[in-house]
Amino acid sequence: MENYLSEVFFETLPDLTVFSAVVISKNPEEEVIAFMERWIEEHPGLKADRRFGFDVPVSMAQQDEGLRGYEYWISVTGEVKVANGVSIKTVDGAKYAVIRIADPFSDPFNRIGKGWGRLVQWVKENALPEEHAEGVRYCLEEVKEIDGETVMDIYMAIE
Repeated sequence: MENYLSEVFFETLPDLTVFSAVVISKNPEEEVIAFMERWIEEHPGLKADRRFGFDVPVSMAQQDEGLRGYEYWISVTGEVKVANGVSIKTVDGAKYAVIRIADPFSDPFNRIGKGWGRLVQWVKENALPEEHAEGVRYCLEEVKEIDGETVMDIYMAIE
C-alpha cells in the first residue's frame, strides 16, 4: 500500500443540512469551492460546519470540450432561512467506508485517484451486498487539517 493512504476505517455521518452548488468547467473544484466559501462569508449568521465535494456527471459534448463537474456542500447547523444563489439539501445519514489520503494535493490526480481505486476495491471485496442501502448514497471527499497537515478523507456509503 502507498504510504500516503490509510487503512480503511468507518465513519457514520449523521443527517446533514447542506448548502450546495455545482460548477461545470475546466476547473470546477476550485471555482465551486471559492464561490461557496465567499457565499458562506456573506451569511455570517449561519454556523458552517463540515465541507464535502464530489464529481458530478457531464454530457459527452461537455467532456469533449474538456469540461468536468463538481458539487460542493457546506453543512450548517441552526435555522436555515436563506438560500440566495445556492440549493439547500437534506442528506440522510449513512455509514461510510473511508480512506484518508495524506498530502493529497502534492500529486492530486495520482494520490486521489489511487485512493478512490483502493476504496472501491475494498468495498467490492468486503462489503456484503445486503449492506448497500436503497436510495441516494454519495461518494464524498472532505479536505481537512489535522495536526497542521492537509489530508483528504474519501467516503463511500456502505449502509
